[in-house]
Amino acid sequence: MKFNKLNLLKILVGLIVLILAIYFFSLINKGSGQQSYEQHCAKCHGNQGEGIGGLVPPLYEADWLLKNQDQLPCIIRYGLEDTIVVNGVEYSQQMLGNEKLTNTQIANISNYIIKEFLHEERFYTQAEIEVLLEGCGGE
Repeated sequence: MKFNKLNLLKILVGLIVLILAIYFFSLINKGSGQQSYEQHCAKCHGNQGEGIGGLVPPLYEADWLLKNQDQLPCIIRYGLEDTIVVNGVEYSQQMLGNEKLTNTQIANISNYIIKEFLHEERFYTQAEIEVLLEGCGGE
């Protein structure tokens, strides 16, 4: 391929389109994750992931969640009955899961929580969520 001004312009336009597509996809995904989180999780965990005192653990900068990110999809779908310690506080209140959420909703919620509350750049793909959910033992 000969690199002349026209070919370079086509490559540049293609790169700009690709960058814009990735940017808009990330905005859509964040919006979906945030909306799903607010609809299904925020009543207990709070809009800012702050939790409720000693009853519901925080998600914001939660040390337990940071170490157990791969459990998040299973917890969202099937809940959690175990006692956990989050940021030095013990929580034993059962969390009910939501088996009606789709894998896509679970992926969006998981990605939103990890990015917004844990400040991690981890991004679960749909395929990764499916594999993690298969390992839950609930299906």
